[in-house]
Amino acid sequence: MASFEQAASLAARAAVNSVKEQFSSQERMAAIQRIEEEELQFLPKPDTIKTKLANMCRENKAAALSGAVLAVMAFAIIFADKLTSYDPNAVNLMERLLPPSPAHWCGTDDLGRDIFTRILYGGRVSLLVGVIPTAISMVIGVILGMVSGYIRQLEAVIMRLADIVLAFPSIVLAMVVMYTLGATTTNIFIALSMIGWAKTARVVRSQTLSLREQEFVEAARAMGVKKWTIMFRHILPNCLPSLIVLFTLNIPDAILSEANLSFLGVGTQPPDSSWGLMVSQARSFVQSSPWTLIFPSLAILIMVLALNFLGDGLRDVLDPHGR
Repeated sequence: MASFEQAASLAARAAVNSVKEQFSSQERMAAIQRIEEEELQFLPKPDTIKTKLANMCRENKAAALSGAVLAVMAFAIIFADKLTSYDPNAVNLMERLLPPSPAHWCGTDDLGRDIFTRILYGGRVSLLVGVIPTAISMVIGVILGMVSGYIRQLEAVIMRLADIVLAFPSIVLAMVVMYTLGATTTNIFIALSMIGWAKTARVVRSQTLSLREQEFVEAARAMGVKKWTIMFRHILPNCLPSLIVLFTLNIPDAILSEANLSFLGVGTQPPDSSWGLMVSQARSFVQSSPWTLIFPSLAILIMVLALNFLGDGLRDVLDPHGR
C-alpha cells in the first residue's frame, strides 16, 4: 500500500500535468515572468553611484550647493576668455587701484590690471595645481600603500619613509623642494606631489590589511592568482570610495599650499597669475586699496570651503563606515 506521502506526490503531479494541458508553453512562460516581475518590485533596489549622489543632494544641502558652486567656478575659469574682454597682463597705469565699478567688477591692481580677469585666469593655475599634484601623489600613495599592506616584507621600509615625510611640516618640505629646484609652476607640481603621497599610502595600507584577509582574496590566492593581479583587480576596486573622498579633500590642501608658497615668494612667478600670488602682491595696498586683497582671498576661501563640504558629503554616501 502506498504511503500518504507518495499519494500526495502523485496527486500534486497529476494537478501539475492537468495545468500544463490547459495552458500552452508560451502562456506558462508569460505567467512565470509576471510572477518574477512582481517579486522584483518588492526587492530593495541596489545602491548605484547615481542613487547615492541623489541621496546626498536630498540629505546634504551644503554638499549639493558646494557641487553647484564648484561647477560654476570651473565653468568660469575654463571659459574665462569668453566672460571678460580684458587682458590679464595688460598694464594700464591710468586706471591703477580703481575701486570696484561696473567697468571693473573687482577693481584694478597697482598696474591697472582688471582683478576679476586675473582671478579667472589665475584660477586656472590654482585649479591645475590642486588637481594634478593631488592625482600624482594619490597614484604614488595607492601603489606604495597596497604594496606595503600586501607584501609584508616591504611594509617597514615604505612606512618608515612615509613617517619621515609626515614628520616635517608640509609647507616647510615644499619650500625646501622649491628652493632647490627653482620657483616654477612645474616644480610646484613636483613639490606638492612629493609631500602628498604619504597620507594616501597610510589610508590604502590600512584598507589593504583588512581586505587581504577577506574570503574573495583568499580564494584568488588559493587559485594561484598573482599578487599584482590580486592587488589591482580585487583590492583596489574596494578602496575606490575612500580614494574618491580623499581626492576631494586633498585638492583644497594643494590649493592652500600653492597659495602659501606664492605668498612667500617661491610659488607662481609673474607674469603668470595665481590666487596666492595676487594675495602676495596686494600686501602693500591693504590699507589704501583693500579690494586688491579681498577678492582673491574670497576666491580661495569659496573654493576651499566648497571642496571640503563636497568631500564631507561624498564621504557620507560612499564610505558610511567612516562617518
